[in-house]
Amino acid sequence: MTFDAHVIALASALIALVAWVGSDTRRAGGVALVVSAVAAWTAWFWMSTTPEDIPISWLSGLQEGTTHKSLQLLAGDGAHGGSNMSFLQSWWRTGDGLPLRRWVHAHVWLTGVDWIVLVAVACSVLGSVLRGLVAGLVFAVAPTTFLAATSESPAAALTAYLLLGVITWAGLGGRTSRFARVVLIVGLTAVGALLTTTRFEFAAVALLAMAVVVLTMVVPRDRIDSVLERAGARVKAWAAEPRFWKGLLAFVLIWPVILMVLPGPSEIKELFHVTNPEIFMIPVVAASIWSPGAAGLMTLGVCFGLWRWRTTLLLPLSTIVLFKSYIVSAHGGSAQFEVMRYATLLMGPCYLLMLAGWWGFEQLARQRAWPAWWRWAAAVVLVPATLAGMPVRLLPGAYDPSPYGPLPGVQQAELRYIAGVLEEYPDCALITPVTERPTVRTESLEHRAPNTWAVFGRGRNVRTEPRGGDSPSTVLSRLAPESTCRFVLHSTTCSLVGAEPCPELAPAEARTHVQHLQNIPYYRHVEYRDPVVVWIAPAP
Repeated sequence: MTFDAHVIALASALIALVAWVGSDTRRAGGVALVVSAVAAWTAWFWMSTTPEDIPISWLSGLQEGTTHKSLQLLAGDGAHGGSNMSFLQSWWRTGDGLPLRRWVHAHVWLTGVDWIVLVAVACSVLGSVLRGLVAGLVFAVAPTTFLAATSESPAAALTAYLLLGVITWAGLGGRTSRFARVVLIVGLTAVGALLTTTRFEFAAVALLAMAVVVLTMVVPRDRIDSVLERAGARVKAWAAEPRFWKGLLAFVLIWPVILMVLPGPSEIKELFHVTNPEIFMIPVVAASIWSPGAAGLMTLGVCFGLWRWRTTLLLPLSTIVLFKSYIVSAHGGSAQFEVMRYATLLMGPCYLLMLAGWWGFEQLARQRAWPAWWRWAAAVVLVPATLAGMPVRLLPGAYDPSPYGPLPGVQQAELRYIAGVLEEYPDCALITPVTERPTVRTESLEHRAPNTWAVFGRGRNVRTEPRGGDSPSTVLSRLAPESTCRFVLHSTTCSLVGAEPCPELAPAEARTHVQHLQNIPYYRHVEYRDPVVVWIAPAP
């Protein structure tokens, strides 16, 4: 089903693109240039690069956890997502090499495709190739773009689906022919299904889009405008009545009490908490992740999108809903892992909001008859403010040391360490003690001893069994009997605060690849003892 949805979404976008060019043949040259650029990038990338060309220092894991989670991510598993996410991962789990490396290799290609299409959208919205390229530079050097391309995050795919929906709507929206309407509904339904089955919360975007499409098809535009104008007049009349404000204040005060007595997870109920001040964290989190200039443009994009709500309400409304849910899930921005993971998922909508912010400037300047030099003055202020804090990270080791940089920490360093070991010993099986995530929500993860053996290796799934009295070699013989060589890994789990050390793994003289990791914890539930040391040794 997911494969069929991809075919339908691509075919619908292609039909919409042809219709969009047919309505104005002057667009043919630009569309041909974009299609040629995508084809050239795709041909060069897949003919000239391989997963082994991706440096291990680029590999990132945005799903929080301890060693067991890192092993799952390296094996091409462990990322949260739906059936389409599993479908995409299944393409990269098979074959030679590290699954995460193959996944990142494909992500780099798809991120490049997203960049080409987003630059084309920017050129169209901003009305200038130069301004479109500057906007593309912002996307290229953003931290979310790098992390989306080099991690297990499905952000690149979500952005591609979003762009397919935008192209389909731009080419077929408003057309009255039956064929165009059928293709529009079928195409957007396929895009919505892909978004929803990749990350379920994107159902909010899909449902809002389909509601708008169906409403505009069933009800004439003048009827919709008339109803909206009457509703606006009624709201203005209510706002003039003191009783309206008293009732609104009473609702705001009573609603949190209602949420307290309603059953259900607290995270879900927090989404509907109207007095929760975390909604005002959106600009602050955006500025800390991207830059002050980018956050300012996003805020302007929301304002102008709400101002021109007849045509652009869907973008700011759906982005605010998703941002609100992600901030609640990330505990107001205090969980760095979750903040960066969720920020990558929103990179497409947030980039479009930046474009909407500049577009709003253009509309305001046209209405107010600003002098022509205003664009240069705005560029002098906005370009440095937007690019500030967005260093280019396209070279191994060229990382930003800021808290929201490449996610420095013990787990990230261990993930890359294990990746290097698997690349050096591709035919070997390794065993390590791990702490599985507690099944009881209130149980503290950091106070659990390593209670499980995990057996893993390049090209094999992670297999676990409870730790007992058997030696590592015995467990390896049972879980990986075909392996030609066997190692034991002293993982960071052995350095967890509250957990017992693992001195029985191997004698000191047998240890090799010893590496001391800098103790910079960045997962709110995990603390490590100093020193944090990882090493491997032949399994005793």
